[in-house]
Amino acid sequence: MQKKKAASTSAWIDPDDAPEVTAEMLARGTLSVGGTVIRRGRPALAEPKINVTLRMEPALHEELRGLGRGWQAQATAALRELVRAKVQGK
Repeated sequence: MQKKKAASTSAWIDPDDAPEVTAEMLARGTLSVGGTVIRRGRPALAEPKINVTLRMEPALHEELRGLGRGWQAQATAALRELVRAKVQGK
């Protein structure tokens, strides 16, 4: 049978002697309201985009990339216009 551990004899520490809260301490903290953790950062999208694999000719791919920054959004807009035109043309 194991012996009972002796009671802790640590000295009482006055809460007024606590260290100052630093920005680093706050950065490591977690914000919660009513027990629910509040997430930092961008909120989740109601309709997030999905990842799609599309096979195309290399020349077309280069032309799309040649549009510069935001070429994926421009390609999406062009596809949307094409689909709307096809649906309206029925």
